[in-house]
Amino acid sequence: MEKNKNSLISGSKVWLFIISFFGLLLLFLFLFVFLPEPKDLDPQNGEILSPQDQEIKDIQKFNSAEDFEAYLIEAMEKTEYYYGFGEGFQETMLSRQMDIALPAPVEKTTPERYSETNVQVEGVDEPDILKTDGVNIYMSLEIPYYWIMPRLEQAPFLGEEATDFETSEFSAGHTLPRPRYEEKTKIIKAFPAEEMSLISEIEKAGKLLLKDDILIIFERDKIFGYFIGDKKNPEKKWEIKIDQKTSLAAARLYKDTVYLIFSSFIQPHRPCVIEPLFINDNSYKVECTDIFHPGKIVPVDTTYTVLAVDLKNGEKKHDISFIGSAKNSVIYVSLENIYISYYWQKPIYELFTGFFKEECRDIIPADVIKKLEKLEDYNISSRAKIVEFEVILEEWIFSLHPDEKLRIETEFTNRMPGYYKKHMRSLESTGFIKIGLSDLKIRASGSVPGFLLNQFSIDEYKGNLRIATTVGERNHFRFSLPRGAGIVTVNDIYVLNEDLNQIGSVKNLGLEERVYSARFIGDMGYVVTFREIDPFYVLDLSDPHNPEMKGELKIPGYSSYLHPINDKIILGIGKEEQNVKLSMFDVSNPYKPQEIEKYFLNEYWSEILNNHHAFLLDKKYEIFFIPGGKGAYIFSFSNNKLSLVRTVKENQVKRALYIDDYLYIITAEKIVVLDQNDWKTIKEFDF
Repeated sequence: MEKNKNSLISGSKVWLFIISFFGLLLLFLFLFVFLPEPKDLDPQNGEILSPQDQEIKDIQKFNSAEDFEAYLIEAMEKTEYYYGFGEGFQETMLSRQMDIALPAPVEKTTPERYSETNVQVEGVDEPDILKTDGVNIYMSLEIPYYWIMPRLEQAPFLGEEATDFETSEFSAGHTLPRPRYEEKTKIIKAFPAEEMSLISEIEKAGKLLLKDDILIIFERDKIFGYFIGDKKNPEKKWEIKIDQKTSLAAARLYKDTVYLIFSSFIQPHRPCVIEPLFINDNSYKVECTDIFHPGKIVPVDTTYTVLAVDLKNGEKKHDISFIGSAKNSVIYVSLENIYISYYWQKPIYELFTGFFKEECRDIIPADVIKKLEKLEDYNISSRAKIVEFEVILEEWIFSLHPDEKLRIETEFTNRMPGYYKKHMRSLESTGFIKIGLSDLKIRASGSVPGFLLNQFSIDEYKGNLRIATTVGERNHFRFSLPRGAGIVTVNDIYVLNEDLNQIGSVKNLGLEERVYSARFIGDMGYVVTFREIDPFYVLDLSDPHNPEMKGELKIPGYSSYLHPINDKIILGIGKEEQNVKLSMFDVSNPYKPQEIEKYFLNEYWSEILNNHHAFLLDKKYEIFFIPGGKGAYIFSFSNNKLSLVRTVKENQVKRALYIDDYLYIITAEKIVVLDQNDWKTIKEFDF
């Protein structure tokens, strides 16, 4: 006991030595999670890859609550995972604008065309704060309003109501309360524009989905379905209440079905039964034996539940539940499948044991290597293995002469970059679960090296999944590399078949950079990476087994959102230095992409940089809309030329939509209507 105690005390001294080898390694110990061992070599360059793990394919249900609890205990012990560190879902998606062409009526009582929400997949709607059916506008904006009042001590007549506010100094004798938000969904008659009026208000607020005469409102912990056949008297038809331990990760509307993806935090000592929500006051329960899990132990902190509900009555059609980690997960929904990803890294002691075994056998004694190899087979937690790792190294390091320590330190520093480059794609990985949209059955699971930026990084086309990843950016092993070690981040494109097996790839794009945006359109792919400059890559994906990088363009700044103007022009919206930048890329010759137009806004930020719903494209008038902090900007892209045709100086510009030949600019306070033929203001409506 005394020897072990002294060993633990001196362990800190050992790590002072190890830190000198590995830089900032210890600062990141707690961030590492499990990754399967690499097994195969890339036949082209001999690089060790992270292969498709067959155990991950073995998706199965828990047999009981005890089975679930045992899985959690083993996951915590083997993956160094700590409950509560999940970062939640990121939900930013690719988009394609849709024009709705309707037969022209005899009288001009309905429009010939109108815009819809800028969504990822045409036909799969996404919730947003604004919807229209071409005649009416449905909007749910968080509109702050303030009360200017005397200081509280000077306003006894306000009574208890004054205590509802937290106030700050505003002017002499007055205070400015923090804003209250008007939580209402407004139904506004918008067409014809001259007759614009407020029809009614619903005392609920949140993002919206609209189909026929059903309006869905996503409030914080509730989802409401309203029948709006009578616009003056909306009628609540159904309601879903979400439990406080559960959150709505994403929602989609396809045909007459609403797909809801919930994330429930796992309670280790009572992982199930789960009651994530109530449908029309009826409890919806998930039993332990209803929950799927991979055959291999993976990091876990969340139970995901995917629910398909009827648009009209909110009743459940299909459901499925499975476990995973919410850390850095993203959601992609195609016309046929739902994909949910999760991310993990290799445990720290495995990283360095592998390094010692592979690169340092000539400078580390054989008995030390043997002890480290034996440690890998111990059935103990990762924390315990780290302590044992310290003890093994301590016995060796403190037996060395200072001259020998310096020699080994120098050798380690020079050997680590080579080991990292060979193994970098096996140190971190993103896994996928593929769920069929028609019946919510698990279709496949798989993984690729690296991590996803966001939803822009995934696309399904002709049964294959195309994925853009960055390798090394979040791998904390790279922080232990010496300066000037060479390549530490790379970017890859992977093509997976319907079984989520890798069939093609393009690797090593944007060395020392990371993915800032991606767009997959038909047989082509477009990727922007960035660190100091903006490489814009054009990819030919027509042969999924042999994808190719055709062309590359390097320019200052970056684009964080890419949108196709036509089959030859891609619009990039991003930043250069401190300003929002617009770029038009000519990709007609994929071997030589060109930035043919660029424009700078005197804006530091636009919502489009992280929310594609804020973008609007009108192909008929060849214009697009961008909201900024100072107002609205309307650009023409006619003849592949970028020109500013109109601005609207208003506070808190939110969205824009078009109905026939009119553009509606929606702000937090009013709607401004422009005639697209001459860009004159024809109506301003305060609501």
